[in-house]
Amino acid sequence: MTRTKMLLAAALALTLVTGCARQDRQITTAEGEMRVVVDNNNQFAIDLHRVAASDGGNVFVSPFSITAALSMVYAGAEGDTETQIADAMYVADEAAWHANLGALFDDLSGEKYRAYTLYSGNAVWGQQGEPFDGDYLSLLERDYRAPMESVDFAASPESARGRINRWVEERTQGHVEELFAEGDINDITKLVISNAIYFQADWLDAFEAAETAPDEFRLDAEQSVTAELMNRTADFRYASFDEHRILELPYQDDELSMVIVLPDAVDGLASLEAEMTAEDLAGWIEELRTEETVVALPKFEMKLDLPLQQTLEELGITDAFDEAAADFTGVIAREDMGGNWYIGAARHQAYVKVDESGTEAAAATGFAMEGDDDDAGGPSYFIADHPFLFLIRDQLTGAILFMGRVANPTA
Repeated sequence: MTRTKMLLAAALALTLVTGCARQDRQITTAEGEMRVVVDNNNQFAIDLHRVAASDGGNVFVSPFSITAALSMVYAGAEGDTETQIADAMYVADEAAWHANLGALFDDLSGEKYRAYTLYSGNAVWGQQGEPFDGDYLSLLERDYRAPMESVDFAASPESARGRINRWVEERTQGHVEELFAEGDINDITKLVISNAIYFQADWLDAFEAAETAPDEFRLDAEQSVTAELMNRTADFRYASFDEHRILELPYQDDELSMVIVLPDAVDGLASLEAEMTAEDLAGWIEELRTEETVVALPKFEMKLDLPLQQTLEELGITDAFDEAAADFTGVIAREDMGGNWYIGAARHQAYVKVDESGTEAAAATGFAMEGDDDDAGGPSYFIADHPFLFLIRDQLTGAILFMGRVANPTA
């Protein structure tokens, strides 16, 4: 290679490196309107988890994904439909809600060349020829980076369903293959709103695979299974309370972390979930202090298909799914609807894998709208050998991205 070619190659390499420079977080704390939005959305996250966990067993959802898709639905709702959604999500100021959520989604998401990968994308597909409201379309594009794509549900609903499902599958790295099932999208579908989120990060300090060993995980007072427990003794952020203890496991870059809430009682998780509020959780996290801690945590992997319509109805959002009661005149003027529009399908799927190196998680949410026409001086102990609650959160703002419970790591 000549000197000229070597210099050109070096220049190209420098261009590629500088073109992929890390983009630091623009939102480094939550104050004012952002604080209110994050706190209220965290309470919505806990409410969602409580309903999802009511039947017991393993649970994993992405409140962040559900909030994104539901907020785009909310932007087009009016009357009682709007009120029910706002009440369920604890929206205090609609304009502030959309603007601040949009800013947070944008700051966290995309190829930012950080030590972790976090992608959250929104997409909207509308029936071609429908006179959608201009202000609604502008809000979707401005706050949620979701310009509407025109499709023909009436003529080719299965083709449209395949296109939407492929969009979701690509953006969740194949972990959500079929968000919308056959029949969810049909010839009277008018609008589909979707969010997809993918997260992958290594622990700031990894567990050693050689220290992982089979051990007992107690399902309740009488039953147990043998699970692979990861073990590590190191300085962790830890806090102990009267009936539970909390551990924080940071990811690379120390901007996102997993927080684990472990009841002291083997059968204490259900009561903790029933009583916990976002304010409680925030207060517990404030009490975390760095100290030497002996940690045992099971490896686990789970996938959940959440009955989203039933979950939201239990939180008070009912009119949106009722053909007669739904009011989405913010999407399109009622006189142009040719019959009332309502949500005919609501879907949420989520996946998570936790091992010695870190965490991988993905989720997608979609709505299809239709119309007719311990002791000082020694180590603390955090032995997660019975059911526990966990969440993945943004440490800078406190926003909960994913939330779940491990009732049986071998299930």
